[in-house]
Amino acid sequence: MSESINSLKVAGKPKWVKTKRAGGSTVTSFSLNHTDKKGNIHYFNVDMWNLEEEQVEFLRNTENTILVFGTLKYNEYTNKDGVKMRNNSILAFKFEKNANNYTPYNPKNIEQEPTERVQSIDSSSDPFDEEDPFA
Repeated sequence: MSESINSLKVAGKPKWVKTKRAGGSTVTSFSLNHTDKKGNIHYFNVDMWNLEEEQVEFLRNTENTILVFGTLKYNEYTNKDGVKMRNNSILAFKFEKNANNYTPYNPKNIEQEPTERVQSIDSSSDPFDEEDPFA
């Protein structure tokens, strides 16, 4: 599966789970509390469409960390007082249960193989002097 530039994974514990009907579909919304390396807690609003009832019950009853996969969604609206408001949320397409041992990607942990030196180009000859191969 190819990944979009706007794709993310966030590990955290779901809180305040609620489900609403939207036409023939359902949308389950919850807050995901994520604790960073410094111990700061960040809350992300998450929306997931058409979850099965057992998945919703799991989210409501779990104390375990889950891993959410989705995209970042930017919302801009005007509130009832006429003030423009903005917020971000995650539009999730799946989650993994029991992600307590999830290790986030850290490029410092990857050993890089040495790169080969690129042979320098002889600047005395012009590679475009030859006949046009596309003509």
